[in-house]
Amino acid sequence: MDNKAIKMEIPSVKSYSRILRLTAAGAADAAGFNVDLIEDVKVIVAEVFGSIIEAGCMGTKIEFVPGDGKLEVTFATCNGQPVLKGANEMTVPILEALAGKVIEKEDGGLTLII
Repeated sequence: MDNKAIKMEIPSVKSYSRILRLTAAGAADAAGFNVDLIEDVKVIVAEVFGSIIEAGCMGTKIEFVPGDGKLEVTFATCNGQPVLKGANEMTVPILEALAGKVIEKEDGGLTLII
């Protein structure tokens, strides 16, 4: 187990987006990000979480791994379906613009390297 990893499981409840955003901000701070980049990370996770809710998933597992100047965020598959299944047409361009790397996994999971 990675000692730096922050793992959480969150139900697909719209009001829980705030909890996810605060956790993401803490992980981004641990990675050494500045205030502007921390705000970007909060937008990124909110966009993905919104897609998960729209896809009708019951919830998701998320892992944040802060490194020196980088943050890896992984969303588990959505009931065997792609995490971005419920994404609107702007979600992927937003993710690509704000995250350094967007990796859609074969199992439907999603990893973002910021």
